[in-house]
Amino acid sequence: MFIAITKLSFTSEVKDMVLDIADRSRPVFKQQPGFISLQGYLSHDKEQLLTVLEWEKQADHEQCMGSPDWEDVNKSWAELMATGKAKFELNTFEKYPDRT
Repeated sequence: MFIAITKLSFTSEVKDMVLDIADRSRPVFKQQPGFISLQGYLSHDKEQLLTVLEWEKQADHEQCMGSPDWEDVNKSWAELMATGKAKFELNTFEKYPDRT
């Protein structure tokens, strides 16, 4: 199993734009090969969005990120990032094997 965790920090003035783009991203993720699950978490101050994506393998995640299905959504993400009011981080993990 492969896990991708994204953290998007943003100003309150672009919160609605962030949530709209995140909502439009969900169906794109869900239609990709190897997709297992997606969980989204909004911070208490409403200025950070954490998304946890589970994939069967790393190659599935990488293939998803290169998919042409993102064309419209990526334009919106690019516009948001160009405002300077949002910062994106990505961390990836593999499932830790049970060693007991």
